Amino acid sequence: MNPVQEKLAKRDTWTRSESLKYLALAICLLAMAVISTMSLNAQCPGGAGNDNWTRPGGGDWSNGGNWSLGVPYQRFNACIPARTGVVSVKPTNVGTGIFAAKNLTILSGTTKLNLVRPDRGNKKVELDLYGQTLTNQGGIQFLNAQGSTLSFKATNSDLSITGGGSLYLESPPSSVDVGDGDVLTTDNTIFGRGNFGSPRAVLKNNGEFEADISGATLQIYAGQRKGQKDPWGLENDGAIITFGGSALKVSVSGSAVSVGNIIANGPDAQMLLATGPPDDYFRNAGDISVRNGAPKKPSTLTILTQKFDNNGSLDIGPFGTATIIGTFGSLATNSGIMNIAADGTLTFQTDGFQQTAGTTTVNGLLAIAHGAFLGGTLMGSGTVKGNIISTGATVKPGNSPGILTINGTYTQQGQGNFLVEIAGTAPGSGYGQLAVTENASLGGTLSVGLLGGFTPTPGDFFTILTAGDGLGGDFGNAPPVIAPNIGDITADGYNFEVIYNWSGTGPGSIVLANFTPVPVPEPASLLLFGSGVLALRKVVRKRR
Repeated sequence: MNPVQEKLAKRDTWTRSESLKYLALAICLLAMAVISTMSLNAQCPGGAGNDNWTRPGGGDWSNGGNWSLGVPYQRFNACIPARTGVVSVKPTNVGTGIFAAKNLTILSGTTKLNLVRPDRGNKKVELDLYGQTLTNQGGIQFLNAQGSTLSFKATNSDLSITGGGSLYLESPPSSVDVGDGDVLTTDNTIFGRGNFGSPRAVLKNNGEFEADISGATLQIYAGQRKGQKDPWGLENDGAIITFGGSALKVSVSGSAVSVGNIIANGPDAQMLLATGPPDDYFRNAGDISVRNGAPKKPSTLTILTQKFDNNGSLDIGPFGTATIIGTFGSLATNSGIMNIAADGTLTFQTDGFQQTAGTTTVNGLLAIAHGAFLGGTLMGSGTVKGNIISTGATVKPGNSPGILTINGTYTQQGQGNFLVEIAGTAPGSGYGQLAVTENASLGGTLSVGLLGGFTPTPGDFFTILTAGDGLGGDFGNAPPVIAPNIGDITADGYNFEVIYNWSGTGPGSIVLANFTPVPVPEPASLLLFGSGVLALRKVVRKRR
């Protein structure tokens, strides 16, 4: 073989070798693509009636080549696997803008489903689900989709949005609609602005609703079904939250119950919860919080209902404002915890308010027309605006101690108890004081507790109650027996006088004074020993 032939032979050998390498690489890439597609399909159910997304990297919903059975329609379940990317539900300029599936599944990972209006024209995007389930482990977004809807077409059915994903309503009035008579359960995080639900369908929230766009409103609808004996139209086991500058409205045609969280958080955060007549109620067995407001920009919560019942917690933080509003015959009750911080306000614009148990702590303002405290505790160093009657509750000024002001009248009777704590000689900082701006009428009992090892002296006096326009009555366990206006009581090892400065009109007060230690009785054994010694001496004397 001459030199030229040798070079040609070597080149041919190299060419065949490289060709084999490139062929092997191509086969590997093809295999990876096949495996990737198989992997995508493997995450979604197979079989008849299941139309699965097959294209990695996302794409257009309306492209039939991206689906195993072509573009889905109402008889087929649609499934988009995990790690697909972004799938856009976007009509063409000549398309109808209406898309459909039976049930829809979006698996976890980076998978997103975007509802997008076309660049030109005014077509709305409508994605209709004719089944009962939307499984969303990824995310659904309405982007530049004014007037677009995600709609459940089934009626009188149990529907669900599951998977713990997110649903973002970006553009008003985009919406998620349900049919009449449905019961919809959701565990997704639903946020943004737009409309969700129906006033003729029950809503059970196990996820979160969040209004988080400043200047925008998220509207939630729910309701008791016509002809059905639903106990309520809204059940909140998750969270309903509005953030600073945004608004969230919940409209329920019927009653509502919450065992989860309801939060208005931040300056100018606004939330409105309204139940529907005629015998509607709002029952809170969870946590309601109105917090992190600012001067002139409070966080606000307004509840419109005929019957408000709190046996959970209602917490009003600084510069937070909550208002409960009812019409004729409306009633608010508390058997849980109500806390009103300094610069916080809780107002009951109802015909009546009753507390049967629990604790109300007022360090800000509590406004009620007529408040009946039948049990539990009323305490704090703030102001109660209204007329108060205590027939079975403990009224304790301060937070150990402090001054509690009642801007109205105060009546105590029956099993009502007035508890005063004393740790010093100055009202407010040293001992508790109840300041009533109008008339005070007394009954029930008086209790006194000494704090921090404080020891009163006979010359100390404590004005524990003041009344601006008349004082009458006395405590059942401290009647005036020492003098016509002086009773006595024993507490924490001390006797002290209870001085009633009664008045028909004008200022009146109650003063504790003349503290003396309670004598310590001799032990019974010493008395017996002493008696025995005396008897023995008598016997000895007789014998002598």
